[in-house]
Amino acid sequence: MSAVLTAEQALKLVGEMFVYHMPFNRALGLELERYEKAFAQLAFNNQPMMVGNWAQSILHGGVIASALDVAAGLVCVGSTLTRHETISEDELRQRLSRMGTIDLRVDYLASGQRQPLYGHQ
Repeated sequence: MSAVLTAEQALKLVGEMFVYHMPFNRALGLELERYEKAFAQLAFNNQPMMVGNWAQSILHGGVIASALDVAAGLVCVGSTLTRHETISEDELRQRLSRMGTIDLRVDYLASGQRQPLYGHQ
C-alpha cells in the first residue's frame, strides 16, 4: 500500500517527476522555479548544444517548444491530479503514466538570446 498524499504533496511530486526524473528535461537543464496548481515557471540556460542559429547564438526553437511543453504539461497534469484533497502515490503514478501532450503549437515572438531563459504557463 502506498502513501496517501495531500494535494500539495502530490503537486510537489508531479513537479519533481516532470523536471528532475525525465532524462530529456534534465539534459535541457530545466529548473523548476515556481509551481502552483495553475502556474509553472521553469528556467534554463542557453548551452552550446542548444543553439539553432550558430551565427547569432540563438536558441533552437525545439528547445523553446520543449520548455513550454513541460510548463503547460505541469499545469494541466497538476490541476487534474490534485482535484481531490488526497491521492495515493500509486494512483498518482498510474494516472501520470497515461497522460501526455496531444498537440502543441508555438508562435515565436522573439529569439532566445538572453540568460537565463524562462518558460511559464
